[in-house]
Amino acid sequence: MSAKVVAGAVAGADTKKVLIIGGVVVVGMVILYFGVYNPILKFFGLKDSKEDKQGFKASKKLSNKQVLSPQLYRDNKKFVSISSARANQLASQMHDGRGYYDDEAMGVGAITSAGSKVNISYIANQFNVLYGKDMESFMSNNYLEPSDFTQINDYIEKIKRY
Repeated sequence: MSAKVVAGAVAGADTKKVLIIGGVVVVGMVILYFGVYNPILKFFGLKDSKEDKQGFKASKKLSNKQVLSPQLYRDNKKFVSISSARANQLASQMHDGRGYYDDEAMGVGAITSAGSKVNISYIANQFNVLYGKDMESFMSNNYLEPSDFTQINDYIEKIKRY
């Protein structure tokens, strides 16, 4: 009977060792992921950062508000406060900011200098007329960064509708 007790004690000691080693391995893997692997993924752009996630949410909000589409302008033409020349200039600025080296500041500047939501929609209308493209899709298709959408959304939240 004493041999069974000794064998049980040895097996119990092995279980404790396995649990301790397993715990150390799990903690080590967590530290390795959050301390090394995750930052490397974010650095190379393979994983979205907090700012990117905020930008994607802002882009979705803008899409839901329909400010970047011509519809608000079409429903409220009498409230436009910029000339067609200015709207064409800002639409061209938006378009010309995209090239071999994207100048996101031009695109953001075209939106943030509009003055009102209906003016932004008017610029979107003129963009559609000039280039035959949807401005919102153009902005989203590898042109503006998520942080730019956050900046645009913050601007649109603050300005007047008309």
